[in-house]
Amino acid sequence: MNLVCVHGNSLDSSIFDQIEIPFLQKIAINLPGHGGRAIGNNKSFLDLVNTVHDDLVGKKDLVLFGSSLGGHIMYHLLSRLNPLAIITISSPPLNLENVSKAFFPNPLGALLFQEEISEIDSLNLSHSMLHLKKGDAHKLSQMIQMTDPKVRGVIGQSLMRGEFLDEVELLTNFKGKKIFLTPTEEKFVNSDYIRSLSLGEVIEVDGGHILTQDNPKMINEILSRELGELRA
Repeated sequence: MNLVCVHGNSLDSSIFDQIEIPFLQKIAINLPGHGGRAIGNNKSFLDLVNTVHDDLVGKKDLVLFGSSLGGHIMYHLLSRLNPLAIITISSPPLNLENVSKAFFPNPLGALLFQEEISEIDSLNLSHSMLHLKKGDAHKLSQMIQMTDPKVRGVIGQSLMRGEFLDEVELLTNFKGKKIFLTPTEEKFVNSDYIRSLSLGEVIEVDGGHILTQDNPKMINEILSRELGELRA
């Protein structure tokens, strides 16, 4: 089985470096404009979805694992990839009616939808994404600074134009295993909203928004336990 990992806005695939599940082959993808990957012709959120889809052509027995923005990309690929399971972190399923319920009004979160972010703001944003490993904030801040600023504008404009599909419907139609990981110290996403949807199993994990960086040991334990039953 292949564990497909997609990171969040303005980070990169290295947030999954400590995720290792013995019976899964990890495929960690850098989104366009992130981690040194060129933005190319990606001019909308759906372009990013299509690019990830193209990265996975020919791959089978997929388990989709997305953090924040990466989770939303995975929701959009459910019907196209027909995975065995989907696991997301801090990715509240959206439709046009519920965006305001899904997120807290945190001014730091708005930084991820503006092109230029100062070094001070990127460091403050990084601190807010962590709880157990505040010392990793400088690493996250460097990822933010290295991200192509244009991609943040692309994502923000797509959100404003309502280009996201109905993720609640996509998940309702998906019959595979669905797991939503919610951090105990989440500063951006309303975890109660995710629970209220009753779309799948919700597991609370000690840590901040970027759990794969903040508490990788617990994430490895949960994935090993929850996905072990999928082994042939």
